[in-house]
Amino acid sequence: MNRNIIVTGATGLIGRNISNALIKNNENVIVFSRRPEEAKKIIKGATSYVFWDYENSNWKKYLNKADAVINLAGENIASKRWTKKVKRKIYDSRILSTRALVNAIIETGNKPECFISASAVGFYGNREDEVDEYSDKGNGFLASLVNDWENESKRLEDYNVRVVSIRLGTVLSKEGGALQKLIKQFNYYLGGTIAGGNQWFPWIHIDDAVGIFLMALNNPEIKGVLNGVSPTQVKQKEFVSILSKYLNKPCYLNIPAFLLRFILGELALVLLEGARVIPRRTLEYGYKFKYEDIDEALSNLLT
Repeated sequence: MNRNIIVTGATGLIGRNISNALIKNNENVIVFSRRPEEAKKIIKGATSYVFWDYENSNWKKYLNKADAVINLAGENIASKRWTKKVKRKIYDSRILSTRALVNAIIETGNKPECFISASAVGFYGNREDEVDEYSDKGNGFLASLVNDWENESKRLEDYNVRVVSIRLGTVLSKEGGALQKLIKQFNYYLGGTIAGGNQWFPWIHIDDAVGIFLMALNNPEIKGVLNGVSPTQVKQKEFVSILSKYLNKPCYLNIPAFLLRFILGELALVLLEGARVIPRRTLEYGYKFKYEDIDEALSNLLT
């Protein structure tokens, strides 16, 4: 029997790819979106398109028949300079929306089998040493944000709902996201390293990001944290060097840290910091990556 699967944040880069994969597998996808009419144009063939606002309650009735919830809602962390107001919006868009979903699931009679939520490798902070799902939380705004985000989901464990948090790295796709922005930068001959490029750049191909979510959905044994990153990590300077090769554009600039901080403020930390993240539990559960190597991944996306 086809499952009823709710997807929040369904029109985003990852959300629309997951939704389309589920629809292709004949699952009943219920799209939760702030703009359901626009969602109909982006995602074809969903069962329902529901107006989603965590401060509204009209969507709660759909939870009663849901077999699974995939939670991808959240404000883009890198779209604006981090003022106090922007940081609050980034925080609330994740914490309060997840809290509303979790509270509604707790209240409903028929609870979904699983609650799978996006998370982020920002949990680990800025680290030079190798980290995995068993590693401690790092420092900083993103680490605290991710920790609070995951803790909201964990409350469902007390109600026999299987909870999985997938800590994503930079998702590479030709449809949007960071790669599209970098391509534009290189096309203007502004490609290069950031502060020397020695910071780790945890990445994942969009196909593998979707694949990990689907594995978590379909394997009832999986619970807890999975790292959504390639097992072969590179530093930022290696990444832009290979990107330069495929775009056939120079990579000669080096943006100093002080200039980036001046332009972006605290947001600069997203680009200046990184961690060598290993998907240990993801591999332990048997996920087979399509793209382990950054050269292969960029070749697939750009040639």
